[in-house]
Amino acid sequence: MVDFEKLPSKSIVARLSGYGQDLKMNQMAGHDINYLAQSGVLDRLQTIPYNILADFAGGGLLAAFAIVSAVVRNNMQPPTQATILDIGLMPGFDPALAPVRRAG
Repeated sequence: MVDFEKLPSKSIVARLSGYGQDLKMNQMAGHDINYLAQSGVLDRLQTIPYNILADFAGGGLLAAFAIVSAVVRNNMQPPTQATILDIGLMPGFDPALAPVRRAG
């Protein structure tokens, strides 16, 4: 287990999980198809997508944006402690595919 309080102040830690640390479902197992269905996007798609859509759109894209944002913020205002980013695939996937929901 990592002791986050002992990390250097400019450290950025990105934690990716299925549902994030704060949702009620944070202890449940989940897979890409679960995140698609629970976000309401699956019923809008014409076919079942490859099993990496939520991983890339919800996790990877949001994690990359959050890390870059944290780097910029750290450069503008030096942090006093490490930055911990909690990224959930399900919460991140929801806004990433908002255009798909509007199109349907």
